[in-house]
Formats: sequence, structure tokens, C-alpha cells
Amino acid sequence: MFTGIIDNLGKVESFINASLKIIPEDKEKYSDVVIGESIAINGVCLTVEKVGNFFLEFFVSKETLEKSNLKYLKKSDFVNLERAMKIGDRFSGHIVQGHVEGEGIFINKFRRGEGFRFEFIIPENLKKFIVEKGSITINGISLTVADISGVKIGVEIIPFTLNNTNLKYLKTRDRVNIETDIIGKYLYNWYNTERR
Repeated sequence: MFTGIIDNLGKVESFINASLKIIPEDKEKYSDVVIGESIAINGVCLTVEKVGNFFLEFFVSKETLEKSNLKYLKKSDFVNLERAMKIGDRFSGHIVQGHVEGEGIFINKFRRGEGFRFEFIIPENLKKFIVEKGSITINGISLTVADISGVKIGVEIIPFTLNNTNLKYLKTRDRVNIETDIIGKYLYNWYNTERR
């Protein structure tokens, strides 16, 4: 389980035959990573298969490639990293499983005070799980939905988040990973089951 609070950036070293090699930017912070550990990469929960001198290697399944933006990664791209939550840690974001449901499209950003509003188009099938002022995970980042208009959502991005995640590299039409709030999904399922 994750919380959507990014703790490191990583740089893609290679992505060959479903094997993704990442070099963490803050190597010291990830110096004790072990084989079998779960790490979220752009919000996708992957298992560490190999640990080398300052790199981590992961297997990426066909399902993951189909559902996420990892399929577009190339050498030197930056990804958001988050290690799995430890019992007893502070819970600063929201419950994030690392189970990406689909891709959104970045369409716009504009300044709002010292921060920014980022706008995304989300998949139609995920709209029912997203509520204004609710939580959403975009590229692994726990964010609050500021507004919704059809399949367009806006989120406020504070300077700290912009400076410490790969949001700063987004260009118009870039694809991002979307995971909706697990509580909303359970409530939706329960409500629709009870009505049958």
C-alpha cells in the first residue's frame, strides 16, 4: 500500500523486453531497497527483481503496459517513485494501491497565486468514481480534485509538489496514470449491488 506522497524521482536507464531499469535520483534514500520490495513507479506498483550499483530493475507485465503510461517510457525519462508504506508511518496522502486503472491526458496548466491548476482529460469509465474535493492519484501523486467538468478535471499543484515530482516535465497531450479512490470504488460497488 502507498499514500501518494512521492519520495524520490527516478531516471529510466533502459526498458528492454519488459525489464525496466531505473536509477533513483536520491540514491542514498533507496540504498536499503531489497529484492521483492514493492515500489510505485508513476503510481504503478512493481516488484523489485534486481538491485545493482545504484539501479533497480523491475518486470513490467502485459496488463500493466496496457493500462498505464509505462509503455511510453524511454531512456532518460523521469518517473515518480514511492516506497511502500511502513506500519506506523504518517499517512500524509490517501490510500493508494498502485493499481492504475487507465491513462489521462494532460491538457493545460495555468498559474493560480503561487501554485498552478493542472487540467486533465480522464477516461469516461472512471468518471463515476471521481468527486469534487475527493482524492485522485495522478502519476502516483495523491491530489485533490478541485473541479470536474464532463471528463475534464482540475487539480491544484503547490510549488513543493511541482518541484519534487515529474509533473514539472509534463507537456500538452502527455499521458498520465490514473488511479481513483478505493473508498469511492467500494461505495459505488456496494450501492449498485444493494439496489439489485
